[in-house]
Amino acid sequence: MSQIDEQEWNSVLQVEYPFLKYGFLWALESTGATVKSSGWQPQHLTVYRGSVLVAFLPLYLKYHSYGEYVFDWSWAEAYERNGQTYYPKLLSCVPYTPATGPRLCIASSEDKDLITTYVIESLLAHARAIKVSSIHVLFPEKALNQRLQESGLSSRLGTQFHWFNQDYESFGGFLETFSSRKRKNVRKERKNVEKQGVQFRVLEGESIDASMWKTFYSFYQRTYLKRSGHGGYLSQAFFEAVAEAIPSQLVMVVAFDGDGEGAGDSEVEEPIAAALYFRDQDTLYGRYWGCQKDVEFLHFETCY
Repeated sequence: MSQIDEQEWNSVLQVEYPFLKYGFLWALESTGATVKSSGWQPQHLTVYRGSVLVAFLPLYLKYHSYGEYVFDWSWAEAYERNGQTYYPKLLSCVPYTPATGPRLCIASSEDKDLITTYVIESLLAHARAIKVSSIHVLFPEKALNQRLQESGLSSRLGTQFHWFNQDYESFGGFLETFSSRKRKNVRKERKNVEKQGVQFRVLEGESIDASMWKTFYSFYQRTYLKRSGHGGYLSQAFFEAVAEAIPSQLVMVVAFDGDGEGAGDSEVEEPIAAALYFRDQDTLYGRYWGCQKDVEFLHFETCY
């Protein structure tokens, strides 16, 4: 990323999708999350008209399958059983982020169809030249997925759960779409959290201070230790770097342990859980959650 101009990259991106912002990808690379020693060797495919960047496809030479949230371990094992080498492979994605969005980004001044054809041909030629086993493009938008299939790549379908706001004016408005029994259960669960003295605060951008990032990172590591037996793929330095790079696209919901007295007094209340979101012009992306105290229904209340 250090060889690419930040302003040109973000100009070609055009949209506010946070995970392809220059600052986000540079935060990953500069803190060691996406470098060859971590199994992610950046090889971004870029297109220039003269000296001006007009298109890019985020691309990595990948030496394992961790951090993708798409599981192809059985494919790697099949290669090995047949005496073939599966790694490295070429991977176009947002590292550690299973969020559908733009992958091939093209400047508005360019012929989109022509550039798409050129990039796909270049991608296939690059794969043949460096003799990798395969090319993977994770969570692309429908248009690119279709073009890749037309070029001979296979499409693999997966399932994700997305929530869409159907013009609800409040959470209560959303609950009105539930049956009476389910609506009653949700309200009961939320009341249970309130009775345990948990209070919530929504922090945005620069209001998330260094102390809160340190606390959040300890929660993040607890989640990974519990689920995966390691402290997570990302360092505290990454979160600090991304907070500096794209603060306006960060939202953190923090749960505090208190008895209701001194609400809003951060010196009295103790953070017990937090969830980190990224946002663009119309979407909130929930990414990380963690806690240091088990409270029934706390996960749902903090994250959803």
